[in-house]
This record gives sequence, structure tokens and C-alpha cells, in this order.
Amino acid sequence: MTLSSFADLRRLRNGSISDWVTSIYWYFGTDPREDIMTTITAPIKVDAETDSRISHAAHFLQQSKKDFVDAAVREYIENHRADIEAGVRDALLKLDGSTQSAVALVTGMSAEELDELGGFAK
Repeated sequence: MTLSSFADLRRLRNGSISDWVTSIYWYFGTDPREDIMTTITAPIKVDAETDSRISHAAHFLQQSKKDFVDAAVREYIENHRADIEAGVRDALLKLDGSTQSAVALVTGMSAEELDELGGFAK
């Protein structure tokens, strides 16, 4: 499922949050319904100390760094699933389909702060 418009977000606010949450997990390479990984790979940037920890752990577990990071991210997401879902729900409750609510959510600014900067056409 993809979100192509604010209408999709409004529809999701009205009862199909679990579909959107599932799409978030899919984006991060997990799916609550299936344990599959997307086929796209991309480099990640970590500091030197973290890279060293990843390298050592992967070596002593006899895994590639890629496999180690994959397992670590999956485990982290699974262990924090409730927090992620709560964040998604909170974000959806703040969106009402308007440009102002979307900008407020992304910037962290209140409606009053946005109005002080010129606001949005109603």
C-alpha cells in the first residue's frame, strides 16, 4: 500500500491504521505478516566506533556485516514495535488533511507558530 495523497491519510485515520503501520514496517524491511526482506540494498552511515563494533560482533558471530546489521535492525524493530505504532498513530491523529497540519508535523511547529510566519490559505 502506498500513500499518494492526504485523502489516503484521512482514510487511514478512519480505521485502517494497521495497513499503514504494515507499510511502515515493510519500508524498514520487516512485515508483521511475513518475514521477508526487500531486495533493494543501500549503504548506511555510522561513526567509526559503531562500525568497529559491528565488524567485531559480525566476525565473532561468523556473519557478514550485512547479515549482522539486518538481524540487529529486525530485532530492534520487533522489540520497539509498540513504540513505533504509537508514534505512527500520534502522527496520524495530528494530520487532518491540510497542508498546515502536514507542515506542522514535519517541522514540529505549532499552528500558531506557522500563522506567525504567514500561515496557509484556508
